[in-house]
Amino acid sequence: MDKFIKISSVTKKKILLKDVNNKPLLIKYEYGFTNVESNKLYDEFLNCEWKTQKIKMVGKWVEQARQTFAYSKSGETYTYSGLTISPVKYDEKIEFIEKRVKKLCNQECDYYLCNKYNNLKNYISEHSDDESDLDKNSSIVSISLGQKRRFVIKIPKSKSTENPRKPVLIVEMKHGDIIEMCSGFQSRYTHSVPKMTKLEQKNITHQYRINLTGRVLNINNMLC
Repeated sequence: MDKFIKISSVTKKKILLKDVNNKPLLIKYEYGFTNVESNKLYDEFLNCEWKTQKIKMVGKWVEQARQTFAYSKSGETYTYSGLTISPVKYDEKIEFIEKRVKKLCNQECDYYLCNKYNNLKNYISEHSDDESDLDKNSSIVSISLGQKRRFVIKIPKSKSTENPRKPVLIVEMKHGDIIEMCSGFQSRYTHSVPKMTKLEQKNITHQYRINLTGRVLNINNMLC
């Protein structure tokens, strides 16, 4: 595509978590996009019509601590925590991302949920992406653009005897990095992006963090 310079990949693949059968559960692709590609994507996504939405938590509607936007290949919607976001169709930049995801993760996503973190106090709380609208046999692919943030992985409260629970892993997500949460990850772990302080976040190069999570929808379940 004309807007994005095609550069040979400098991607480094790291398997971070495996199951007892040695099957990968979490894979990090450092520099899944080159710095030039990442900068162009970051600038493009800033122009999306970001909105602050409300979700249902413990029976109450609360504003999310970030802004959201969504893309759908065929127009299907996806619901989480009582919120259904009206998506737009795939455009040029999402098609570009989708080609890279297919190349690295060998997966085609049909829905991208996008989050914009406007400051270090914006966050996403501990959760698992285990909604029935998602295909549990597919990966969820998380792309990070802009501000560097921590991706914290824990064992769910229902499966842990620790109090307090310590993180199983803390992954630093940099500009252009990709995380693949493989099939089986969501049933074993939770993940979050916690708040940070200015002291924790050194050498800030971007004002915002933009995160895209590519998903495969369970169309058969959605038609029931």
